[in-house]
Amino acid sequence: MWKHVAAALGIVVAALPLSVMATLAMIPVWRWLEASTGFESIGHSGPATWCFVVVFAVMLMALTSVYVAYVPRGRARADGKG
Repeated sequence: MWKHVAAALGIVVAALPLSVMATLAMIPVWRWLEASTGFESIGHSGPATWCFVVVFAVMLMALTSVYVAYVPRGRARADGKG
């Protein structure tokens, strides 16, 4: 269990800087979104907070998916209880 807790903490820690970099790299997308929909996405100091939150959530889902896909599963027990 502790291995999964440590992995979850690692995913959150890894997702923070990755999501900041991805959000900043997406500034043209945020400008387009604001121009086409009117949602306040970009201001004088950069993307809005909700932009960071959305990208962080997507990054968490992506990193968790990678973790789940590549972590080896325990072998099924012969008695069917595991």
